[in-house]
Formats: sequence, structure tokens, C-alpha cells
Amino acid sequence: MREAVQSLRQSYQPQHADEACVSRYHTEENRKAYMLAYYPYYVEPACRVVRDYVIPALQERQPFYPVLNLAFFAGGPCPELYGTLKALRGAQFHDRTAVTILDWERGWKSEQRIS
Repeated sequence: MREAVQSLRQSYQPQHADEACVSRYHTEENRKAYMLAYYPYYVEPACRVVRDYVIPALQERQPFYPVLNLAFFAGGPCPELYGTLKALRGAQFHDRTAVTILDWERGWKSEQRIS
């Protein structure tokens, strides 16, 4: 697993200044490495942003939001979804959400279901 984490971290660093980063999520090992090395660190910031900023705004307009439509673009395994739903659960908004995850990488399906 250590090699997969190192490979993934290297993929975030372009070889030349004019190159884009090319993340290697096409292998199962790299997806597992992401879940281990990155996923946990994205959950809590998403939870805090939703708890501290989004929920107060929703509570001000609560009668106007019967359903919350959440869309995650390039969501991958969607740690942000997990953090968002964690915050919404605390404010009793979690039971009225509709979630859409859009991502080109098809390999994340099982991790998205877990989220």
C-alpha cells in the first residue's frame, strides 16, 4: 500500500512547470491509497463549512427548502458528500436530500456507495 500512496502523491506533482497534474485513479490500488491517505482529511473541512455557513443560511429560509439537491462534480469517492451529510444530520436536514455524483472515473462506484 505504501508504494501506491507514493505513486499517487507523485501523480499530484507535474514533471514540468507547464504540465497539468495527472492523477492515477484508474488502478484499484491507487483508489485504495486515496481512501487511506486523503479521504479522511477532506471529510471534516466539508462538515465544518456546511455546519458553520450553509446550515445557518438554510435555517433562515427553511420553509423554502423542502428538498436539498446536492451535486458533486468530479466527486471521486466523495468525502465531501460524507462531510456534508454528517453536518446536515446534526441539523436534521439529512432526510430531505437528493444527491447526484458526477465523475468520469467509473472505478469509484463502490466508494461512492460507502459515502
